[in-house]
Amino acid sequence: MTNKELKQIMFDCTCGTPELRWQKMQEAQLSLQREMERLRHDGAAQCEEYKRHLQAWLCQRINGLVKPRTILSDLRLARLAQGIAYLLTAGELVLACFLGLTLHTNPGFLLLLAIVAVVAPKSLLLIWHNEAQPQLTKKRLRNWVLVPSLVTVIVAINLLFLARSVLGALALLLLPFFSGAFYLLALGAVGLSSGLFAMAFLLFWSKHAEKKFKATEQEAMNTERVYRQVQEIEKELRGAESPSAMPTPAPATLPAAEHEFGLITPLPKKTPAVVSRSLFSLLLIGALWGGGCATHEPSTVLAKTTATPTAAVTPIATVPSATLEVYVDWSLSTATQPLRQAAQALLTALPTMVEQQHIERLVFYQFGAHGWDAVEVTRLEFPRRQASAENEMGHLFGPVQEAQSAQAQTQYHDQLQATLQSLQASSFLPPADFFPEPPCTDLVGLLHRLAAAPPTTRRINILITDGHETCQQKLPSVATLTAPTIVILLPEEERSETPTPSDVQFNLRREALAQAVPNAVIVPYFHDLNAAIVTANQKGGSHL
Repeated sequence: MTNKELKQIMFDCTCGTPELRWQKMQEAQLSLQREMERLRHDGAAQCEEYKRHLQAWLCQRINGLVKPRTILSDLRLARLAQGIAYLLTAGELVLACFLGLTLHTNPGFLLLLAIVAVVAPKSLLLIWHNEAQPQLTKKRLRNWVLVPSLVTVIVAINLLFLARSVLGALALLLLPFFSGAFYLLALGAVGLSSGLFAMAFLLFWSKHAEKKFKATEQEAMNTERVYRQVQEIEKELRGAESPSAMPTPAPATLPAAEHEFGLITPLPKKTPAVVSRSLFSLLLIGALWGGGCATHEPSTVLAKTTATPTAAVTPIATVPSATLEVYVDWSLSTATQPLRQAAQALLTALPTMVEQQHIERLVFYQFGAHGWDAVEVTRLEFPRRQASAENEMGHLFGPVQEAQSAQAQTQYHDQLQATLQSLQASSFLPPADFFPEPPCTDLVGLLHRLAAAPPTTRRINILITDGHETCQQKLPSVATLTAPTIVILLPEEERSETPTPSDVQFNLRREALAQAVPNAVIVPYFHDLNAAIVTANQKGGSHL
């Protein structure tokens, strides 16, 4: 469909009464489905045609679909031949004007031949071109056009040089030949330019195929985009009106398989061994004048054609999701600045943390005198990242699949942002009027709880505490934790006359915690939590 037709469809679906929009929307969906089916068939046909031409040029069999790509070696030779042809045409025009001014002849005939030289290539290819054997077309152009024209030019130049050296009666005898040398030179230049134009047009086949395929691909992307917008309009109309108010949708006339845009066999995941390196080394010898089977390089042909599809990427939905469990020490007072800063740092890091670690659930617990029996405070469920639905349109036209993935990523970010906006620091910190405060901090019981958690599910633990075990005399060694664990260590407010400096207190309690739980990552409250999670995953639990 043209851009004008697509704009008309969007206008009909967005303007008017709901009943009229509903009718136009149904008609648009059916026509867009048919259009996408047609574009799929056109794209597949272009891929097959390109593969057929490539097999003819390489003299080898290629399996699977091949997306049209420009062959760089042919493109360089074609541009060289075209450039020389333009120079020869310009030289022939100058020569025709020279003959008309010096010999008092009418240069119109030679000028006409120079113009024909620009049009002649396609005519020659219509007569001689053999799609099954393109090498035969090159051979005919070389033997019947390029070589005779080159010989004519060489003979004419030799006669002109001879005219400068011959004297006396021999010069008078050869005068007709000398005069005809100019015409021979003009005819030879016309023949060379015609043959080189034809050769360039023949070698431009891969560039023309890629250009045609890209036009089809762009049309498919525009059609796919409008189809998605029409689907959004359908959801809007269904949500705005009751189901009984809308007409019953007409049954689609396309088969179910066609709604999925056909069943083209996916492109091969690995490059087939079409031609060996040694064979390509021999084929590279045949350049513009070569009459061999092909003039392609393996790096510019196979790497850009048969290896079009990339390696299969694991869908986002199959990555195991994780549960983030945050344990907050409620024996601390919210009046302390480090506790508030630690909470704010956690809220700031959550968007990146949830996305990178594929966190599906966030649970906050509070603990004090009973760490083993930590009480759940609040819970959040995050949207799960879903991979965009793959279809044959996406296999054939890569940008369509990229657009679908970008749309799914945008929807995920919007849902994640809306979920995180409901989370505040007051949701998991102890309230200002929390009373009575826990008599002690059972940090050992909490660590035993984390070590006893089953490793069957993927979890990440974060502890916000001052690391001071007050329910027991010392902090004993705990079994290895089964999940990555980060301890955000806060300074404890001491009311003695000579309090311990915060940095010294942090180092002493970090050493004690490191001995108790060696695979935990212990960081200060101002540390980058996402970097700490990466370190914790490397130290890891037994199930990672």
